[in-house]
Amino acid sequence: MIGTALHDTDHWLISPSDSVEYSIFACSSGEPLDALELHVLARAYHAAWRARFARDPVGRHALVSLGVAIVFTARNQGRDVDCRSSKTC
Repeated sequence: MIGTALHDTDHWLISPSDSVEYSIFACSSGEPLDALELHVLARAYHAAWRARFARDPVGRHALVSLGVAIVFTARNQGRDVDCRSSKTC
């Protein structure tokens, strides 16, 4: 999986071939998180999900033990995902 990560507000787009969109939030507060390590984790999670299920992850994936939630947006779904309005992990 090769692509360039482009930052756009609280969303990341791996472009052009991957077109994976996701946002990362703290489970406790729902606030967006932007640490490089979490973006590496989100991409690895995406790759593992695709390898296991042969499709892209979509929606909210809570990693409770890490205290983070990754919200994957479907390619045609748009970017209006806000985890803060969702329940916490």
